Amino acid sequence: MKLLKIQARRSFGEAQADEGARRPCSDAKERVVNKAMPVIKYQEFIPHPVLQDYVKRFWILEKEYTAEDSVEEVIPDACVELILNFGVAYTQVDGSTRRELPNVCLIGLQSKPLILQANGVVKIVAVRFFAWGALPFL
Repeated sequence: MKLLKIQARRSFGEAQADEGARRPCSDAKERVVNKAMPVIKYQEFIPHPVLQDYVKRFWILEKEYTAEDSVEEVIPDACVELILNFGVAYTQVDGSTRRELPNVCLIGLQSKPLILQANGVVKIVAVRFFAWGALPFL
């Protein structure tokens, strides 16, 4: 079975097809949150049909955080995320409590926004599981 590779472009997700690689999500695109904290690269990939009952998306992110704009608020989405970070570490901020996240972490279901802080470039490869999807892989 041939797979289709589509690369995200800056102009609202225009795609370029190339045989031989995975097929990204139709809404995959590079995004810029604001000029002080640019998303260098963001792309989502649809999982292989064998995994689609468990995995919602695979995704990659490369983003630069600065001292002036270092906070990211992650809104709960009823998914479980397996995150591998190859860049600077995120710090979880909960009131006055701060905890550095490991390079590999599993983020479970959230009941409130997760506040993260970083200073530098994060480089993430991640799996977004459905709420029930991570258990068979643990």
